[in-house]
Amino acid sequence: MSGLAEKVPSGARRGVFRFTDPDAVKRYKPRMGQSRHSEAFEGAIESFLSFYAGDVVCYPAPGWIDEEVCHGHDGLRRLSAVWSANFDEIAVEVHEVRDLHERLVILARFTGRAKVSDVRVSQPFGAINSRLRDDGKVGEVRFFLSWDEALQAAGLPA
Repeated sequence: MSGLAEKVPSGARRGVFRFTDPDAVKRYKPRMGQSRHSEAFEGAIESFLSFYAGDVVCYPAPGWIDEEVCHGHDGLRRLSAVWSANFDEIAVEVHEVRDLHERLVILARFTGRAKVSDVRVSQPFGAINSRLRDDGKVGEVRFFLSWDEALQAAGLPA
């Protein structure tokens, strides 16, 4: 992930990691109707997929996409496509990762600028990665549209 995760001081005991690839913004030619930032975001998502098993089962937050369950890397790509289709200057900021041995709780934030209104957007989200495999890959992930929901689902205080 060289050049992909940039540690940004957050003023707290934990850091913020922004997942974008600045070189990709310069390197990629956007597809029709797509910005270079969207291309860089898609490149970052592709690197995230290396942490997930090819047959990962994904439970999106209600209302994120029409599917209640997504399967495999293509399912995770459909989730991220919602952002790249509707926003420019997209980034994922991972604020905290909690290792609960059999599960990982991730508290993060999507940021971007809405293509239609040009309004800046910041959406916190949480994920619980579970069914961790011997090869270190994640077999199941559940997404939540707030950090409190993710923490509560993991049995942790919000």
